[in-house]
Amino acid sequence: MQAPSFFCSTGASFITGHTLGINGGTMAQCGGKMTADSKVTREIMERFNSAFEAHRPEDLDDLIGEGCALENTAPAPDGARYEGREACLNFWKGIASSADLAFEAEEIWACEDRGIIRWQLRWSEREADRVRGVNVMRVRDGKIVEAQGYVKGP
Repeated sequence: MQAPSFFCSTGASFITGHTLGINGGTMAQCGGKMTADSKVTREIMERFNSAFEAHRPEDLDDLIGEGCALENTAPAPDGARYEGREACLNFWKGIASSADLAFEAEEIWACEDRGIIRWQLRWSEREADRVRGVNVMRVRDGKIVEAQGYVKGP
């Protein structure tokens, strides 16, 4: 099942609480006409997510920008910080290459240079062996340059 993909245009904010609805089951618009930046950001978010779902770490090579900064979900309370393209790429490739992990997107959202992926991660068939999370990202010149990961749970 493909996750719904959302976008908005200038002036809309995911922080101020615009209501987003599904249009045709796959895409919704907030705030008017979708911009070129929003289209690029959405495409990058979808490609990034697909690399994890398909266990294809090599697909990340063209998505990560120089000077990328990543704040991981762990350890609490702030998460580990990775700086630079190679550090971020190596971290994400390690996750994407793990056949024991199964990611599934719940929602992909983009507005201008910001992208959000809500996801579920499973590491076994047991219902308890899963976590839900979100990645909040920034895209510049068609590359991910900033990312923060958050999870629900202890």
